[in-house]
Amino acid sequence: MIYLIIINWQLTAVVIVLTPILAAAVSLAAKPIHQASRNLQDSLGEVNGQVQDGIAGSQEIKAFGIETGRETKFRDQVKRSFTYGLKLAKHQSIIQFVSYTAGIMPFIVCFGYGGYLAVQGRITIGYLFAFINLLNHISNPLTALPHYIGQFYRAMAAYGRIQEILDVPEEQGGSAVIPADSETALEFAGVSFGYNDVELFRDLSFKVKKGETTAIVGPSGAGKSTIFKLIAGFYRPQAGTIKVFGRELAEWDLKALRQQIALVTQDPHLYPTTIRANIGCGQLGASDAQIRAAAEAAAAHSFIVSQPQGYDTIVGERGSRLSGGQKQRIAIARALLKDAELLLLDEPTSALDVESEHLVQQALEQLMEGRTTLVIAHRLSTIKNADRILVIDQGRIVESGTHEQLFAARGVYYHLYQTQLQQAG
Repeated sequence: MIYLIIINWQLTAVVIVLTPILAAAVSLAAKPIHQASRNLQDSLGEVNGQVQDGIAGSQEIKAFGIETGRETKFRDQVKRSFTYGLKLAKHQSIIQFVSYTAGIMPFIVCFGYGGYLAVQGRITIGYLFAFINLLNHISNPLTALPHYIGQFYRAMAAYGRIQEILDVPEEQGGSAVIPADSETALEFAGVSFGYNDVELFRDLSFKVKKGETTAIVGPSGAGKSTIFKLIAGFYRPQAGTIKVFGRELAEWDLKALRQQIALVTQDPHLYPTTIRANIGCGQLGASDAQIRAAAEAAAAHSFIVSQPQGYDTIVGERGSRLSGGQKQRIAIARALLKDAELLLLDEPTSALDVESEHLVQQALEQLMEGRTTLVIAHRLSTIKNADRILVIDQGRIVESGTHEQLFAARGVYYHLYQTQLQQAG
């Protein structure tokens, strides 16, 4: 720039005025790339999601004969992604045109105005060519600028998607790692909770003593599984307090809290690795003998050894190579291996046949002995074995007692028994 001013300040002034105008034009042309790139990435995310769902749910898709509908939906999403890709390519082409125009414009102006000055004798031809040669050091970066601006906007679109995950609040916990001295294993006091604007609980209160087996029953959608998620610290109550082994959730180090809890859900998650590794998740570093003992207690050993590779059999994505009952027994074996103080059982025998259920029920009864157990119950056999039954309805505990007491009261539990529990039992 200093050399240009020395050669001819008038030409340099023209370049100085022209450069920010061209830069602004380039920036304006590049701006739509951000939204176009975001739309494309969102759409490709939908495509990938549909592919994943299609593979994971291939059996259901075939069973219900909805291949055509799923394929049409997938094709429409691919076409949408293709359209967004074309729009992005169009914007990139426009910015490329603008960048070349911005790069050559200073030379055209300098040739025109510089030629005029040369004709007037105010600058020599040699100085003019020297000026134009030095102008490359300004024009070349200006030409490259749109490329980097476009890259910046595409990166910002990707960063925006990543930031949505990064902005999710981290789990906050305290420092307590051992239970407090308390006879109460679990206490809900005035707990309120809901998803978005839908309130699920209001002033939910109950206590569970150490060593007690408590069954939770209620209509579908009453929030029974959400109670388990609150206990495990996956969610925080919007009002009220939850105490686990005498300490509030906020006091617990969440990792230490979860070491005290074994959770078995209706649809257990299995990793696409071996049966041995899936059971071993319950206690890292467990020996083969411990894993086998847990499998035997969960009535899983017999079917495991019948597999081609035994305990080294790969279960597939989400356990796709196993039946529902087999997956459930592996999940129960994992919970048995963990040997936790608090058991959260979301009807763990619901996917088992009668014979397997009987064997697993015996193993669970042995496991539950001396431990605190909270069971979401749908089967009468589970309910009758509980020390106490909590009936939840419309976000509150409406009844509490044994099966005989609640049945005799002929309230909510009695009607649930008549319509659901009796058939499930």
